[in-house]
Amino acid sequence: MPTDLARPNGRPLKLDGKVAVITGAGAGFGRACALLFAEEGARIVVADINADRADLAAKRITSNGGTAIAVECDVSDESAVRDLVDHAVRTYGTLDIMFNNAGVGYNAPLEEITEAQFRRMIDVNLLGVFFGCKHAAPILKAKRGGVILNTSSAGTFAAVPTTCAYASTKGAVNVLTRDLAVELGPYNVRVNALCSMGGMSANFVLPPDAPLVDEDALDDQWDPADSVYVLATPRPPKLRDNANVALFLASDDAYWVSGVCMRADGATTQKAAIDIARKLQSYSDLATDSK
Repeated sequence: MPTDLARPNGRPLKLDGKVAVITGAGAGFGRACALLFAEEGARIVVADINADRADLAAKRITSNGGTAIAVECDVSDESAVRDLVDHAVRTYGTLDIMFNNAGVGYNAPLEEITEAQFRRMIDVNLLGVFFGCKHAAPILKAKRGGVILNTSSAGTFAAVPTTCAYASTKGAVNVLTRDLAVELGPYNVRVNALCSMGGMSANFVLPPDAPLVDEDALDDQWDPADSVYVLATPRPPKLRDNANVALFLASDDAYWVSGVCMRADGATTQKAAIDIARKLQSYSDLATDSK
């Protein structure tokens, strides 16, 4: 997009002219972020293991007047991630934002998670993020500025049944994020993680070759009084809600934010599992019975 573009209300574009690599951007949350970042003036590298999805997302951006290219990439392959970063720099001349978003997950009780599934989650969710950080860092350090953003999970702050293997890989991403924020901070490189729960992609839990799902198809079934989340909003959380948080972290609005693993979960992981009122009532009942 031209660097003089602005919103109709006169607000400058938040990512005007920036170059952003987004992994897992062919579908779901990654695609939502790619579309939003492009709307805000970024030049996008849509990276995805599914080449067709990456191409479709890039074409949607360009058809809307944005700038994007598609790159097929399996983030568990270090050479592929290195080539992805190199491709971005060759195409656009620089790199400003490395968004390590690609991830996989398997929800099952501990004893049902196979070694192959756990290793795949480690390879994609942890090593994929590590490779993205590793190969983006020299470029950002040399220009003394830039952003690394990693997709984590609010499930790293509170236990969610049947997600122990998945959450452990995301917990490692949080540690990597904090440590790299300190290591790269002297080079003016910010490193943060987005930890969401709710408003994420339905395709994330579907097979890689599944059709793209309408993320808002269940909106009419939303009941704030019967939600699994704490915040009783009048509509369910959407991909765009989390993409807005990612945009904040990637933009200069977060100029002084680094080393943060930011929850976007409607306070859900802040809620204690124990029912305190019930516990206090049991004490009251005990005192009454002892009279």
